[in-house]
Amino acid sequence: MKVLEYKYALRRLGLTQQMAGQVFGMSKRTGQRWARYGPPESVAAVLLMVDGDRHKLDVLLNQSKKQSAIGRFISR
Repeated sequence: MKVLEYKYALRRLGLTQQMAGQVFGMSKRTGQRWARYGPPESVAAVLLMVDGDRHKLDVLLNQSKKQSAIGRFISR
């Protein structure tokens, strides 16, 4: 994903660069870095998958948090 595509995807989702970093579990500064050099493939894949639909992004993030919590519970 190119820098302009990343910025456009964020705009469609209503996210700032700083918010994007935090949404993906990184720092605010990392979100800004992605806006300058492009995001990693994993972030780009998610942004392409949700295709500007904030609800889809929220669902993915909530599922990820649940799976993470389940993993912590199982590993006890």
